[in-house]
Amino acid sequence: MLASGFDTQAELAQQIACNEGITKPPRDLVSKVFREQAVSPHNLARIAKALQVPAYTIYLSKEDSRFSEVLSGQSDEPETAPARVLYSKSGPFAASRVIPQIGFAMLALVILMGSLIWWQQSSADHASSHPTSTRLTSPLGKVLIAVQAPANLHAFAEQIASQLSEQDAIRAMVLSRPEAYQLPANEVITTWQAHAVLHLSQHEDHYYDAISATMISHQHSPVIHQSLFHHEAFAAQTAAIGHAIVLQSQRFIAGEPLAPILSNSAVALNYFLQGKNQLFISNSASSFSLAESHFLQALEQDANFAAAHAELCRLHVRSSWIRDETASLEKAATYCQLATEQRPDLLEVITAQAELLARSGRTEQALMLLKEHADLTSADADALAVKASVYQARFGEDDSDPPGELAIAYAKQAVDLVPGHWYANNILGSLYFMQGNAPQAIAQFAKASMQHEVILANLGTLQLCYGELEQAEETYWAVINNFDNDRLGHENLGTIYQMQGKYELAIKHKQLAIEEQPEVAIHQVWSNLAELYFLLGQSEPAKQYYNHALTLIERDELLGNLSRSDLLYKVYYQTKLQKLTTEMALPDSLPQQVAVYFDARNELDMQAKSHLAWLLGIVNLPEEKQQIRQELSAVCPVYDLLP
Repeated sequence: MLASGFDTQAELAQQIACNEGITKPPRDLVSKVFREQAVSPHNLARIAKALQVPAYTIYLSKEDSRFSEVLSGQSDEPETAPARVLYSKSGPFAASRVIPQIGFAMLALVILMGSLIWWQQSSADHASSHPTSTRLTSPLGKVLIAVQAPANLHAFAEQIASQLSEQDAIRAMVLSRPEAYQLPANEVITTWQAHAVLHLSQHEDHYYDAISATMISHQHSPVIHQSLFHHEAFAAQTAAIGHAIVLQSQRFIAGEPLAPILSNSAVALNYFLQGKNQLFISNSASSFSLAESHFLQALEQDANFAAAHAELCRLHVRSSWIRDETASLEKAATYCQLATEQRPDLLEVITAQAELLARSGRTEQALMLLKEHADLTSADADALAVKASVYQARFGEDDSDPPGELAIAYAKQAVDLVPGHWYANNILGSLYFMQGNAPQAIAQFAKASMQHEVILANLGTLQLCYGELEQAEETYWAVINNFDNDRLGHENLGTIYQMQGKYELAIKHKQLAIEEQPEVAIHQVWSNLAELYFLLGQSEPAKQYYNHALTLIERDELLGNLSRSDLLYKVYYQTKLQKLTTEMALPDSLPQQVAVYFDARNELDMQAKSHLAWLLGIVNLPEEKQQIRQELSAVCPVYDLLP
């Protein structure tokens, strides 16, 4: 074994793992062989391949007549193993020593003396996402680390080298020659007389970037750190990423167990990065499906990729409103469970769990989870946006902490970190509107209008709110003409044409929107279509779509995911269906129900309030109906145009 360049059994096991592409080195197998326990010829052949010796030399015993031939070099076996070269360094001088091949490697005892660098394999049993821990020492008292970094990361690398050099036993330096980044690590080690190379790399995509740090010595080259971040947030996260790389480097040099990385597979990480970029902009069935394919490809490369499981959980939560809702949330829960079992303290896992909890009506549990990990979620734009969305879901609830103010604060922090974070920008504009500050909401949406079709569509909705129908129509056509996903443009054009009394044209655009996402689970989409048929006096399609909207509401109710507004929508749909069915009388309890919602009207969204006004008319409360109409018009003057 020593003749083949392996100092420990663990190194030999690691070589077998590398040869076979497996994640866990077969240490038990190697131990059995060296204890002379029985193993299969197949397993002996695996060891022979790693040692680079003829297979028969492993099969022979000392009693075999061919054993002496092997030791004397008289075998007819043509296969030979190349000699390995080990380097021994002392100050500025370097010498190499070639250890000759000895045929029967398991019995060879070669004591390597005089080497000034040696490697000790850590005894920790790491999971697939844990990089190999190795110990580097030098009698000189300092381990010399050469840092390779691309030009755009030189300043970042200098900070890392400076922090590493603050340790008495480490000296690090960034290589400044223009071509130095492209040099092979072994050449760098030889040329600069270094003990190891810290290689930094960056993979840039449209929204997210990835930085990897690899520590390369003579014997090992594990990736010791991986970070994924919005490219706009790199400056804000430089210190944290650099600190993590320094800590991992120190652990590697000291032979201590290393913190886990995202994935041992560079291919898996690349698929994951593509999935993150796609998921960030996803708002349609096709875009969610594309993101899902990237994450599934990542898991094909690395089945233990916890962050990929977490993002699949998040994807199914976010797409549940356009897919089979309950099935999507069940898939999400399965992926979140897998991610939690693998890496419960990973940021992606925590925020995905929070989104699942909030989407399934457990916002209080979601907030508790986020508060438990406040240290992780306070400096990440995605995590801050998730916090804002959870507090937004609790808007209007009687909490000790005002959800609206906290939601705005977290959304602002996310936008400060990543100005182009469309999700946070959209939450911020929506919150301003929910607070009744329409001018600020318009300004917010206008500033970020071309980041995403959702923001541009919301800008059109606010223009519509102020009765600027022509400007709103232009905005919705801009959604259709500038974005591949034009569903929101058609849906909202239908609303404008409805206000203009063009009911058939409105139905055409509403149906175009539904054709793009026929499984859409937003009940208002279907009830809005029902309203148009109701206005045209076509009772059968009106009943069909009200029934579908009611089914979606009750499905959410079964999941425990209804707001006060949703409960009002349910009463509204039931009453509409009763009015359309002549043999059905309105329930005696309806006036009391409507009175309860009138008292709680401040907890209702705008459309729910407009439905409440209609219900107040049905139960013959004209003064209360007029009061609601005035409150609506104070926020959105367009309500004055409605009959």
